[in-house]
Amino acid sequence: MPKWEFVEYQELASGDRSAFSMGPFGSKITKDNYIPSGVPVVRGTNLAKGIFIDEGFVFISDSKADEISSSNVLPGDLIFTHRGTIGQVSMLPRNPRYERYTIGSSQVKTRLDESRALPEFYYYWFQSPEGQLSILANSSTVGVPGIATPLTSIRKLKVPHPTLSEQRAIAEVLGALDDKIALNERITETIINLSESLYIEETSPHRSTFSVRLKSAARWLSGGTPRSDEPLYWSGSIPWISGASLKQFIIRDSDRRVTGLGAANGTKMAPTGATLCLVRGMSLKTEFRVGIATRPVAFGQDCKALIAADGIGPHTLAYAIRSKRGQVLGLVDEAGHGTGRLDSGLLGSVEIEVPSGPEAATLESKLADLTMLATAHEEESAALIKLRDTLLPKLMSGEIRVHEPESLAVDSL
Repeated sequence: MPKWEFVEYQELASGDRSAFSMGPFGSKITKDNYIPSGVPVVRGTNLAKGIFIDEGFVFISDSKADEISSSNVLPGDLIFTHRGTIGQVSMLPRNPRYERYTIGSSQVKTRLDESRALPEFYYYWFQSPEGQLSILANSSTVGVPGIATPLTSIRKLKVPHPTLSEQRAIAEVLGALDDKIALNERITETIINLSESLYIEETSPHRSTFSVRLKSAARWLSGGTPRSDEPLYWSGSIPWISGASLKQFIIRDSDRRVTGLGAANGTKMAPTGATLCLVRGMSLKTEFRVGIATRPVAFGQDCKALIAADGIGPHTLAYAIRSKRGQVLGLVDEAGHGTGRLDSGLLGSVEIEVPSGPEAATLESKLADLTMLATAHEEESAALIKLRDTLLPKLMSGEIRVHEPESLAVDSL
C-alpha cells in the first residue's frame, strides 16, 4: 500500500499571482451587469453534478471580466463553492464551450502547477469522502451555509501528493468511467428526443388520429409522503419519486426509497408504464418535469401519476405529454414564495393526439422499444456510477493500486 505524503493544498499552486482567488464581491457584479451573451459566469448550478455543467450561464461583458481578472478561470482550474451548497467542486473542462469564463461571488478558483499536480486527480480527491470531509470541516451552518475564511481555509486543506505518474493513472481510470457515463447520458437523451419526434410525426395532421383531453386519456392518481419519523416506512426497496428525483424522463430509481409498509401508509404506487408529472415545485417556474416509470414506484404529493386509458399506449401517452411541455408551462401559476403550481383541471384540459386503428399499436411498439434501449443505457450508467464510487475512496486512500481497478473499469465498459 503506497504511503503518500500529505501537503497543504496551496503548496501545489501555480506561479500565477491569482492562482487561488475568490470570486468578485457582490458589488462588483450585479444583475445590471448581465447581458444576453459574452463571458459566462460560473455559479453553483454549473458545479452541481461534480462534472462541470457547461450551460445555463448568465453573461457579463469582456470589459467587466477584465475588471475582475483575478476571478477569470482557465481550462483545468478547480472551482469550489464557498457559500450555499458546500462541498461542490468541479473542474473547468480542458476543451470548454467558451473561450473565457469567470466565477461568481460564491466561488473560489484554484490553479495548480501541473508539473507537480494534475487537476483531474485533485478533482477526484475532493469528490472522495475524505476530500469532502476536509472541505466540510471548515463549514458553518449558521445562516447561509458557508466556509469560514474561504480562501485561507481552501489554501490550507491537506491533500495527498503521490507522484505525477500515479496521479495520472488514477485520474485516467476514473475519467474513463465518467466519460462512458457521460456518453450514455447523451445517447439516452438522443433516443428520448428521437422518440418524441417519432410521436409528433406519427400524429401529424395528415395521419389518422383523434384528439383526447388528458383528463379522459388516463386514470389519475395523487401521491403522498409516509411519516418521516417512522423508520419502518423508509429505506426499503421501492423508489419514492418527488420533485427532487423526477429529473429524468426514464424513471427507474430514486435516492429515497420506501418499504412495502411505507407504500401502504401515506403514499401511492404507480405501476410500470405510468406517466409521472410534477404539479408543484419551484422548478415548475422554468420546466415541466415528466417521465415514464420503468418499474413500480411510489410518489409524493407534488406529483401526479397518469395511467393510460384503454386504447392508448402508455409510451404514447408519456411522449404525448412530453411534447406539450411548452403549452403546459403556460398554465403554471404561483403558490407563493416562488413555488410553481399546476392546476390539475388545467392540465387535464390539455389535448393530445393519439393514432387510431392499427397505427396505434405500431407506434406504441416502436416507442416501447426505444424506451427500453434508453433504459438499458441508464442501467449501465448506474452500474458504472456504483463502480466509480466504490473505487474512488479505495484509490484515493491507496488501498488498491491502479492496475487492479483499471482492469475492472475496462471490463465494465
